[in-house]
Amino acid sequence: MTQLHALSLTLAIEGTVGGLLLRTWIGWRGRAMLRGLLVVLAASLLTHPLAWQANRSWLVGLGFPVRAAIIEISVVLAETVLLALASRSAQAVESVPVWRWFIVSLAMNGASFGYGLVRAFVLVE
Repeated sequence: MTQLHALSLTLAIEGTVGGLLLRTWIGWRGRAMLRGLLVVLAASLLTHPLAWQANRSWLVGLGFPVRAAIIEISVVLAETVLLALASRSAQAVESVPVWRWFIVSLAMNGASFGYGLVRAFVLVE
């Protein structure tokens, strides 16, 4: 799989999960929802290339479980910070606690990582 293909799958999966959580759990509608979805996609766009590089070269000497744990924990924490900062800078949107952004990021990344595992080990290309 190429990096572009992986990025497109990541954006589709994480955008869907993030959008659903923004609407159902955070309760955003209209412009707030659109801004939130754009921030979710931007966070994935920022972290995905770093995660890809870490997996392909920086951490390649580590076993898969350790490498995956380091990358996924780092991405979830980075996206939590990005989502929390972006939501606080949006003046028209109510403040959302950081722990909620952590759950949103965890769910988004869990879904895309889970799909990646299924694709790699079950659907074997």
